[in-house]
Amino acid sequence: MTSDCDRLPMHVESGVVVSTHFSDEAGGGCFVTRIRAPEIARTARAGQFVMVRLVGCDFPYLGRPFSVADVDPEDPDVFAIAYTRVGEGTGMLADAVAGTAVRVVGNLGNGFAIAPAPMHVFVAGGIGSAPFPLLTRQIRAVDPDAPIRIYLGGRDASGLHLAAELAALGVDVRLATMDGSAPAGATVYRGTCVEHAASESLPEGARLYACGPNPMFAALASATAGNDLDVQASVEEHMACGFGACNACVIPVKNNPANRSAGWHYELICLRGPVFDIHRIEWHPEESEPLVDTAGSTR
Repeated sequence: MTSDCDRLPMHVESGVVVSTHFSDEAGGGCFVTRIRAPEIARTARAGQFVMVRLVGCDFPYLGRPFSVADVDPEDPDVFAIAYTRVGEGTGMLADAVAGTAVRVVGNLGNGFAIAPAPMHVFVAGGIGSAPFPLLTRQIRAVDPDAPIRIYLGGRDASGLHLAAELAALGVDVRLATMDGSAPAGATVYRGTCVEHAASESLPEGARLYACGPNPMFAALASATAGNDLDVQASVEEHMACGFGACNACVIPVKNNPANRSAGWHYELICLRGPVFDIHRIEWHPEESEPLVDTAGSTR
């Protein structure tokens, strides 16, 4: 993970949609939009995010946060975002034609820390696979011979996003679905991606990178507690600005990861994250007390 002082300056850039395509063979509704924004594309680190807003539209007034999914190796002025069509904002973006003007704020937050390892392992729930194409490329630049594996999970086969794209990059893709459904010709583990990863042996010193819903993170934190694995989690929350002005994207962080009785405090995901050591996060804040200052607010 990068520190605050290591981050490159944030840019507000006028970009343009290059293309949008529907990526899922299983019909789950994952879209990949490519955007030309040279300053942002050329400085993106895997794990960082951008705020994207269509220009000339009264709604949505605020940008939407997206992981930087990839940077085009053939055209490094173009980056990609991957997302599902959830509401009107993402629907408008999915429908945007080539040439549509967008306002992009980025690159925001920190990124994944990359170092040589015997294996790099991704754990992703649904669209949590979004940051991993770019992370794959950036790991290859640092550790070209190390194997990369992803445990990709979804409620059913329609939630297994970007599996083909990651396989094309040479990632060993292992699928899991809660109901046992599988894309055509694929083999799946019945259960969660965390259960799938826990059922298989990983080499000592493997580095884990996770992105997905909070229950997945909580399960992964529990499964890796007490071992020597490095586990980084790229978390998400609703946010309005992306750079600390709105104070909306908070997450409870332990004051002492080795001692839960020391309580916890809130940190802003957009400034201190979105990538955290998974064991620093208090995934069950209802089970311990926050640290409260004399004014009665959590700090």
